[in-house]
Amino acid sequence: MRLTKPFHPVLLLFCLFSLTLCGPDNPDVSTQQPPQQEQQPQKEGNEGNEEEQDQPVAVTGISLNKTTLILTEGESEQLSAAVSPDNAADKTVFWSSSVPEVASVQEGMVTAIKEGTATITAKAGDKTATCEVTVQRQGTTQGEGDTEDFGNEENDW
Repeated sequence: MRLTKPFHPVLLLFCLFSLTLCGPDNPDVSTQQPPQQEQQPQKEGNEGNEEEQDQPVAVTGISLNKTTLILTEGESEQLSAAVSPDNAADKTVFWSSSVPEVASVQEGMVTAIKEGTATITAKAGDKTATCEVTVQRQGTTQGEGDTEDFGNEENDW
C-alpha cells in the first residue's frame, strides 16, 4: 500500500501515542535525567544541624591590645582582650600577674605598685596572651634608670 497523503492517520496516531509514552511527564522513561536531590537550605549563624548545635564552639585565640607597658609606680592602664571566634561558647577572660607585688591586674586594669617587671596573662579557654609590664620608680622617666651621678665631686671633670 502506498501512502499518498503527507500524514497518514495511523502514522499520526503512532506519533501521538509515542509522545504520550515518551513525553517529559512520564517518570518511567529511561531517557529522562534522574531526579535531582533536594538540597537543604543553608542556615546562617549557629543554626547548623542538630549535632553542630549541641557542640559548644571552642576558643581558638586571644589577643591583647598591647604587648608591653611602661608605667610609673601608682599609675594604672586598662588592657583589653579580644577572644576569637566571635561565637565562642565561653569568652570569659581570666587575668593574672606573674609578680603581683610589682603590677597587679583586675579585669584587665593593670596597676603599677613598685619598681620591677611583671607579666600580665589573659586566658580564655586554653589560649593565653601576655603583656610585659615595666614599672618605674616615681620621678624617673622612660629611658632613665640606674645611671651614675656624674655631678658628684669624684667624677667632676
